[in-house]
Amino acid sequence: MLKLIVSLLFPKRCPFCHQIIAHSQTECDKCRRTTENAFLQRTIDGNTVCYAPFYYKGTVRKAIHNFKFHGMPDNADSFAAAIVRVLQTKGVKPDIVTFVPLHKTKKAERGYDQSEVLAKKIAEKMNLPYRRLLKKTKINQVQHTLSPEQRRLNVIGVYEAVRPDQIKGQTILLVDDICTTGSTLKECALMLRQAGALSVSCASVSIPEFTEAD
Repeated sequence: MLKLIVSLLFPKRCPFCHQIIAHSQTECDKCRRTTENAFLQRTIDGNTVCYAPFYYKGTVRKAIHNFKFHGMPDNADSFAAAIVRVLQTKGVKPDIVTFVPLHKTKKAERGYDQSEVLAKKIAEKMNLPYRRLLKKTKINQVQHTLSPEQRRLNVIGVYEAVRPDQIKGQTILLVDDICTTGSTLKECALMLRQAGALSVSCASVSIPEFTEAD
């Protein structure tokens, strides 16, 4: 009865078109058919690949903005389901799921860390442990305002690995919401490998429609 009341008061909505959907669904049937799910992968550096289900455009772009900036963390359920489909198709089998963290000040302002929410959902759907293995130690400039070279420099020394005992020898999936140039994922993957990770794969909701190296 309680679940019925909650579903009536707070119906679940498709992250792409906002139509009411069943709680068992991650998106409406129409958006499931029409939203491009391209099973993408992008090499960030010689050691790291990022997997993503969508290009950063159209309804996907809007859904990600709502997820990040407009208080819609529930969009993570649909995003995570799409990411898991890509990972399974590509044969990615990590030991642990972690994420690219916001600075604690930014998280307090937003009320949640979108990449953390997404990583927890992915871990849940893959039946894997979730761990917070990175910390953002400095507030840097917003990445999307910078050129590719500025982005690369902007993240150096900004993140550090924590809990090295849980990193050493592990195959880690590193999650972020968007992979644009890959600079942030590249830096965070480096921190994890320096702390002893056996390997690091990355996953994001989307990547842009280009393939230039970072």
